[in-house]
Amino acid sequence: LAYNLGMGMPAISPTHKVFCANLLAARKERGLTQVQMAKLLRMTQPAYAALEMGRFMPRLATIERVARVLDCAPSALLDEAGVLA
Repeated sequence: LAYNLGMGMPAISPTHKVFCANLLAARKERGLTQVQMAKLLRMTQPAYAALEMGRFMPRLATIERVARVLDCAPSALLDEAGVLA
């Protein structure tokens, strides 16, 4: 992993930034809280928050699970046009 100097956090790629922004927008558009999303994804709220904030890049299986919960294509989560486009 590449790390941001002085911050101790992995550097976020442009695609990862798009994923995080789309995840947040889609969750809010659907009126879901982080706690609700975490339950739907069968993960803890802190783990979901870390996913949404970009603390780690999810595996493809996680992206697919998120897409099923949000009723969108996995590719939409990675599209700069956004999930809601």
